[in-house]
Order: sequence, then structure tokens, then C-alpha cells
Amino acid sequence: MDNETLKFDFTVTLTSSIEGRWKTLSENFWEDLGFSKSLEDADTIAFIAGKDFIELKKCDPKNDLKRNVAICREGNVLHCRIECAKNFVFEGGQVFSAGMQIEEAQRHLSEFMAFLANPDYDATHTASFKPTFSGCLGLFWKFLLLPFALLLCLSLATYFASFGADRILRLFEKGIGIKKIDPKAMQNREGFADVYLLPVSGFDEGLAGGIAAKLSEDLKINVRTSCAIPVPQASLDMNRDQYIAPAFVDAIEKVKLSLFDTKPDTVYIALVNGSVYIPGTPFRFVFACYFDRNRAVVGNQEMSEGGFAPESMYNTRMYKFLKRSIGRMYFNYPPNSNPESLMKAPVQSLMDIDKMGFEY
Repeated sequence: MDNETLKFDFTVTLTSSIEGRWKTLSENFWEDLGFSKSLEDADTIAFIAGKDFIELKKCDPKNDLKRNVAICREGNVLHCRIECAKNFVFEGGQVFSAGMQIEEAQRHLSEFMAFLANPDYDATHTASFKPTFSGCLGLFWKFLLLPFALLLCLSLATYFASFGADRILRLFEKGIGIKKIDPKAMQNREGFADVYLLPVSGFDEGLAGGIAAKLSEDLKINVRTSCAIPVPQASLDMNRDQYIAPAFVDAIEKVKLSLFDTKPDTVYIALVNGSVYIPGTPFRFVFACYFDRNRAVVGNQEMSEGGFAPESMYNTRMYKFLKRSIGRMYFNYPPNSNPESLMKAPVQSLMDIDKMGFEY
């Protein structure tokens, strides 16, 4: 009885999809299950369950074959047979019964039949699980990364909830489309300037010119921009890497003397390429510092998010804030609590600026 083997057969007609590669397909299928090729000639290929076949630790009697598979071609037909010893013994002495042998062998054959019928669809090949080092390593990384993925999703959800959908969607907006203009072109306009934008060296002069042109069009006043003015001496606090707001008062006064198209109530706004703070106050930075009705300084570091904000978003923030400053200084509009108004006060974060509309 110990030397008896179980044999299971099926035949399949060779189709054009497998005729030239039936050996390769057979090799891929059975070796994936842990079998090793034991024979190959023109019309036959055979496999034997090897040491990597995890389900079979040893056989009884020891000279019996573990499992044999033979695929033979006759004309346009493939004959497939699997043979296995009737009793196998697991490590520990548990007998792999004949009933289990039949079920396992029939399952492998049925999977092989399905595989040959559709060899390019891997889902038909549901071979027995074989724990390998690479497979275990893959599972380890999946379980290791899962908490981080959940944490990332939670962080994004918290960010979305805190800042609102409107803040997220603004990342993809085109903004108002500022077209950069040479400041010299702004100085050739007729009449006196109502507002002068003064880009400090390092600030984009073309952007200042484009914003001035857009503000002139929208507000129906004469907004101009000068060429770049020098950075005032001792205006940069090296310890904080920020500009000291009051240091720009004298710089603005010097520029006023060089401009001949101004009037007594012309507003001057210095534009600084950096962060600005006011000494003696508890604020880490300010978007702007207003010295009086005619003079102010605006920093761009926070509005550009250190250069990481999308260009259209940064341009839109600068446009809104300068329009707001003109409303405060030139038109003398009072502040209000409407978050969509340009005159909303106080403005303490980028979220406040982003929520603003374009009207007073």
C-alpha cells in the first residue's frame, strides 16, 4: 500500500496562444508551485516537487516520489499527468492523507487547465502560498508603512478641516493674471501720481509695474512705480534675518525728493523682498507697517511663503494687500469685520488674505 501512487490526467487542445510556448508556460506554472524541472525533450517536459515545496517535508517510504508532473505533446494535443505518493508525512509526523492528496492534486491540475486556457491572465493562477524572504519582507514593509499612511491621511484631513476647502482650491486658481511691466513705462503717464509703489532692490520691478497698472485700471486712479531703490543701511536685522520697518522712513523721503510727478497727498508704499518686523512689538512679523497716511512698507516673505507659493497665488496676495493698503491710506476706508472684504481687520494670517475678495 505504501508504494501506491495516485494519478490524475487531463488533455487540452493546443491553441495558437500556447502552441509555441507551452513548455515555457508549464515551466512558469509548476516552478511557481515549488516543483523543479526533471526532464525535457522535444515533446515532453516533467517536474518533481523539490525541497522548496513547503507542504512536503519528507515522504514515506523514503524512496517514493514526492510528486511528479509530466506534460507530453501528441500532435495538437497536450496530455498532462500528476502522480503523487499516497501518504506523505509532515515534519512532526502528521500524515498527509490520500483524501488531501486527491484534493490538492486536482486543484493544481484545474488551475493548470485554467492557466493554459488564459495564460496571460495571472488571476487564473492561484498557486499555493510560498513564504519567501522577499515576500515576507514585502509584507513587513506594508505593515510598517500602514501607520504612516494613516497618519498622513489624518494630517491631510486635519489640514483640510482647519483651512477649509476654499484654501485648498486656491492652490489651483490662476489668480488675477498680473502681466509684468517695466517701471519706466509707468513713469511716462500723464498727470500726477496718486500712489507710488517703490520696489526696494531685490523686489521684482516688473511685478510692481504690473500690479500698478492693474490697480490703476481697477481703481481709476494713477498708480505708478519707481525703479528699484537701494536697501537702507542698517535696515536688516542679521539676528532675525528680517528688515526693520522704521528704517524705510528716511528711504521713502529721499525717493520723494527725486520724483517730479507727485502731489502733497501722493501715497508711497515701499515693497521689500523679505520679512518685516516692528521693534518693540510682540509680533514676529507684519505684512505691512503704516507710518502715516502717506508712507508705508510692505514685505513679501510671508505672502510668497518663502518662495514656495505658486506664482499666481503670490501675485494675487500682493495685489489684494496693496489694494487694501490704498483703501486705507488714499481712500481712508474704515476697517470692518467682513472676512471677504479687503478692509477686513485684523489681518493676521495668509488665510485671512486668501479669504478676502477683490472689493472693499
